[in-house]
Amino acid sequence: MTSETPRPDDVTPAAPEDTDTRLERATARAKRVKYLSLLGLVVLSALSLLAWTQTWFTAQLSQTQNSPVVGIIDVSGEVAAPALSALALAGLALTAALAIAGVLFRYILAVLNILLGVCIALSAFLALQDGVRASEPAVTQVTGIAGHESVRTIVSSAIPTAWPIITLVLGIGFVLVGALVLATARRWPSSSKRYRTVAVNTADAATDASSAADGPSADVGSRGPGSHGHSASAASSTGAPVSTDGTTPEAPASADGNPRMDPVDSWDELTRGDDPTR
Repeated sequence: MTSETPRPDDVTPAAPEDTDTRLERATARAKRVKYLSLLGLVVLSALSLLAWTQTWFTAQLSQTQNSPVVGIIDVSGEVAAPALSALALAGLALTAALAIAGVLFRYILAVLNILLGVCIALSAFLALQDGVRASEPAVTQVTGIAGHESVRTIVSSAIPTAWPIITLVLGIGFVLVGALVLATARRWPSSSKRYRTVAVNTADAATDASSAADGPSADVGSRGPGSHGHSASAASSTGAPVSTDGTTPEAPASADGNPRMDPVDSWDELTRGDDPTR
């Protein structure tokens, strides 16, 4: 018995992927990228703020005629890069704004984030380039000697720690995250609906208002051409006042809240509809 090979026409084509499923997957990926970007910015800002409090350089002082002080001075990031704390706090504020921003503001904040990373990396790079200059405020506070050349004569060495290098890497990380936000900002999911403004359709509102205002008149008009005359004659027979459109207006309320009766109605109620003069 020979087995027949299936012909191309007999092969069932694979069902195409559902459009809703693809859309859900794309939305999930965009949401993941958004949360990872925001988390990365928070971590980078927190580490930058931590680096600002750590020791960046260890300055070795040599004994001279101008400075009898000899020893080692620890120079923190607060002295070597004083702007780093403000840049780190700006990163946290930028992250909070980016979490609820629209598409246009995402691009603007992404560019600002890149500039922020450049500033952080530049502050660390300049400190590494000249450790003596970065340590000058701390040396002046200890020895009382001011001036770049004078400080340089008493500082034999300024050995950097790992924190300036870490800060340089953090600045590069800010730039990379900003580039990622710039590339994926359009695909980010929107913020929660409670932050959105509700647009009111003024045309529909005006149409509803006009329909409500024209409702009673339209109802009267639908009764037919003889309805006004019939209403007027019925009201005149009872003695009730009649308005210009043929309808009987409601009696005004009295002080105690009960409806005020018309004199004719009061007389009919008293005489029970009979004429007492006869």
